[in-house]
Amino acid sequence: MHQQTFSLTVNPSSGGTVLLEDFATLRNNGDGTALFSPYLGEDPGQTGSLDAGAYKVVVGGSNGIYFQCMPRSGGYSWPNGYAQHYLKSGTFDPLCNRLRFWAKSSKAVARRADGGSMLELGTYVREHGASDAAWAGRHFYHIMDPSFYAGRWHLFEINRHPQHEVGADSNFNWPDNPSLPAVGYFDGLTRFYFDSQGGSFSSMSWWFDDFTFATVAGEPDTLVSSICAVYSGTKYEVTWSGPKNVAQSFDVYTSTSSMKPGGVATGTLRGTVANPGSAYTGCVWSWTTAEVPVLYVAVKPQGQALFTEIKLVPRG
Repeated sequence: MHQQTFSLTVNPSSGGTVLLEDFATLRNNGDGTALFSPYLGEDPGQTGSLDAGAYKVVVGGSNGIYFQCMPRSGGYSWPNGYAQHYLKSGTFDPLCNRLRFWAKSSKAVARRADGGSMLELGTYVREHGASDAAWAGRHFYHIMDPSFYAGRWHLFEINRHPQHEVGADSNFNWPDNPSLPAVGYFDGLTRFYFDSQGGSFSSMSWWFDDFTFATVAGEPDTLVSSICAVYSGTKYEVTWSGPKNVAQSFDVYTSTSSMKPGGVATGTLRGTVANPGSAYTGCVWSWTTAEVPVLYVAVKPQGQALFTEIKLVPRG
């Protein structure tokens, strides 16, 4: 079966991309336990192993996928308890505002039509000087609602705009980088995890690859966040989270070259989509067409000058 991976563009003002994990080998954290692994406390029916340069998780018949990064070392004290301590290459930028990774599943799962949560990327963000070593940090959720297409790599991009924090009002729209002034969001990242929601994720396999950090400027991160992009085999599809409880429409453009230098006018308008306008945040755009060697997708909130650009490149 021909399989696809994708990459998101790094903007001209980007601080570059640094590699956290490519699963060339299995690595341990400072506690001597797996840095990346299935979390069995909530979903015990999982097993994990390396598979052709990716990490494979096999999910049992009554559980979902729950895959974690656990950068502990006798607790979460700075620096050994933070994700950035385990970089494989590159230099971490404290102003980093992107976490990217790839995932694919062995079976298809349809998104929720109402824009509600299909999965969560949970994060813990901790100031460097915190004294309680057992405390992982403030617990945020990045809520997503993509469809999964069997055997197709899906690209995820998480910025510093979460959809929820444990203990906070679920209707609140968070600002960019909400952990300030104590610490920058990814500068304070300790444990994080990928957790499915609902009953459609049992009896399947998952693969994860290439967790990276990057720094990108000039995009409307509070209006376009928690992105997932895929070519399904017949169409390009991008999902993201919009704001809660306000109506927001998005114009979506495509081009075979970056629209950053000249703006969205250098691309072709491929449709307008809207957020749910409720406490749910899931937005979806799709375009049925043949796959091309490179496609840039710009998501521009109406009423805003800035746009988010996504670069999709097939790789067999």
